[in-house]
Order: sequence, then structure tokens, then C-alpha cells
Amino acid sequence: MQVLWDHGPSVVVDVRRRLSDKLAYATVLTVLRVLESKGYVGHEEESMEFKGVGNMGWDIYDVSFEHGSGQYRIVLSDKGIITGALFSMGP
Repeated sequence: MQVLWDHGPSVVVDVRRRLSDKLAYATVLTVLRVLESKGYVGHEEESMEFKGVGNMGWDIYDVSFEHGSGQYRIVLSDKGIITGALFSMGP
């Protein structure tokens, strides 16, 4: 809880990294789920869906969050390195 109080909303990986004890990812996730079931913490649902490849070769993903949605456009080099990324908010 102290990590969340100090740093605000965080994903499991960040909570785990900030703990002084090196706990397994599954352990931290389980503790956070128990805290959520008791009403002490919450989480936002997110999803991402691949939509296709745009006319300029960019991969297009629709994303949704608890309070909104948007679209990612990502282009990779021949070596698989991201060379361009755009995000636009949806309705």
C-alpha cells in the first residue's frame, strides 16, 4: 500500500520494482487482487485490438480504457525497432 500511496496509480510491474523485498510478479498481483476485493485499491480495464495495416504501412490498434478510447499507429524498421508511433484519442 505504501508504494501506491507514494507513487499513485501503478501497474503490477512498477509496484514490484519499487518494493524493497524482491517478490514474484504473481505474488504482487495476488496481493493487489486481495486488496481490491476488500475495496482498498481498484484497477482500470484496458484492451487493445489489432485492426490492420494502414496505407502507409503503419500497424493500427484500437485501444479502450475505462474512461475513453483511442487508436495507436506504429511502424517498425526491418529489424523490428519502433521507428514511429502515434496515439489519437477517440470519442
